[in-house]
Amino acid sequence: MILEFILSLVVIGFSILLEVLTSGGAIGGVFDFTDFFCPFAVLIAVILLSGNWKNFKLIFCKKEKLAAADLNELRRTESGLDLCIKTWKYVCFIFPLIGLIHYFAVYNEYVVNHKNSSWPDFAVIILPVFYLCVLNLLFLTLKQKVSNAEILYMAEDSFEEKIPTEKRKGIRFAGVICGILLLIAGTILILYENVYRIYGTNSAGVYIDMPSAIIVIFPAFMLLAVSGSFKTFFASIKAAFINRKLNVTEKSLYLGNIRFLQKVFMLIGISSTLTGWIAMLFNLENAADLAPNLSVSIITIFYAVLLNLCLLPLEIKINYLAEIRE
Repeated sequence: MILEFILSLVVIGFSILLEVLTSGGAIGGVFDFTDFFCPFAVLIAVILLSGNWKNFKLIFCKKEKLAAADLNELRRTESGLDLCIKTWKYVCFIFPLIGLIHYFAVYNEYVVNHKNSSWPDFAVIILPVFYLCVLNLLFLTLKQKVSNAEILYMAEDSFEEKIPTEKRKGIRFAGVICGILLLIAGTILILYENVYRIYGTNSAGVYIDMPSAIIVIFPAFMLLAVSGSFKTFFASIKAAFINRKLNVTEKSLYLGNIRFLQKVFMLIGISSTLTGWIAMLFNLENAADLAPNLSVSIITIFYAVLLNLCLLPLEIKINYLAEIRE
């Protein structure tokens, strides 16, 4: 999976670069060797202490070796990646907490009395959370590749034989159309309540930002392709659209890919927002620019949540189709 490893790094790096460019910040602000090396060293230490380092050999093997791996190897590799995700999560929250405790402890002496700018210091504090999202994207992509291989290894013989489509009176377009209309109506109502009524302005256009949409959607589907789940994801959409019954293997594959994409959307949204904040705080010359730039950077999380909301009906439908019995 060495190719998938490299491609994942390229996609994640492209996403970071695009977010920094759109936020108007400094690219050097998000790459700090010390802030990355310290939590990464702790991660390596935990892996070595757990004796789990041997379980990562499949990550750096060729595609043919992954396909030929037995079930125990696949499960050990998946377990190792789970350990990385959990450990990285804890480590990357400890370091910001250390920084925040010290930052507020010396705030009066360092910032107030000496009138020093604290924005770059605050950016350094939140850097580990940014690294948490970025490396978790990498770990999740590799884990999804292994999970797909594990599901296919245990697949029943009838996996290739598709279960016939249910006999229904056409595709239920009415439900889809009503859902879209209700979603649009709900969005307009929320905008009215939170924008127009409170602030008296009609600035709904601020929520439409093409660079932010590209930052969230394009890398997510690229990572979906790297994990080998691209075709499977669209197969799940097709199955849901035509109401085709699903077997156990299809359910596991489809739900796994949908949930993987949900996590990727959220991690990209959060990491993109943090990238914008960090780059902006390192290059903040005028405090008046802070609020508008913060508004733009938060849009990526807004899109990530909205996309997750759109995937929920698909997830529910796949569960339903797998439970249908003759």
